[in-house]
Amino acid sequence: MVDIFNPQVSVVTKGLEGKLILIYGTNRTGKTSNAVKASKPLVVGFERGLNAISGVPYVPIKNWNDWTNTVKQLTGTKSEEAKNLYQTIIVDTIDAMGDLAAEYVSGVYGVPSIGAGNRGYGLWKEYSAEINKWLRLLTNSGYTVIFIAHDDTREFLDEKGEKYTKVYPRGDKRVVDPIADLCDFICFAQPVAASDGSENLSTLYLVGSRSFHAGSRFKYIT
Repeated sequence: MVDIFNPQVSVVTKGLEGKLILIYGTNRTGKTSNAVKASKPLVVGFERGLNAISGVPYVPIKNWNDWTNTVKQLTGTKSEEAKNLYQTIIVDTIDAMGDLAAEYVSGVYGVPSIGAGNRGYGLWKEYSAEINKWLRLLTNSGYTVIFIAHDDTREFLDEKGEKYTKVYPRGDKRVVDPIADLCDFICFAQPVAASDGSENLSTLYLVGSRSFHAGSRFKYIT
């Protein structure tokens, strides 16, 4: 029972433990290869992002049931056993996750696409509910969760009502926006060209601008 006279007191933990992170950017910016350096990672692979990385535990996700079964194992009766093995769950990528969710919901209702369901009005509420159900289970379970996404653009209105476009994580807004709202960090990875033949590096932006979306819940970041 909730007791407002004996409330819990929030504590900001150091490090990345329990944090929710979204990293997005174009290909070859090191999103996955850097994410797997986090403590005790498990890659939940909606696409093949580990072709050039050896020695990382992963589960291939070929359909929506693979995803829901993975979340159940991470958060269910054996969650403590799972946490002994894994501390960081890497979801790669969220746009591919959205595609499988749409395929699943369409199949449940026997229609060719989300938009064709509900007599042409669409199954958007059902689609959102299905995605959020499993996101909540995973993100409320104490793991560090790193979501990986590709980049795209989205149109916005400024304070004068004029339209402008900025770089934004790729995917259906019913997938991207709930994840962005949940995350403690939204990070934009941008390649830095090396003109002298040295290793190509990337810059990870944690503060957004009119050109790209990024941000953090924390006032100061080391």
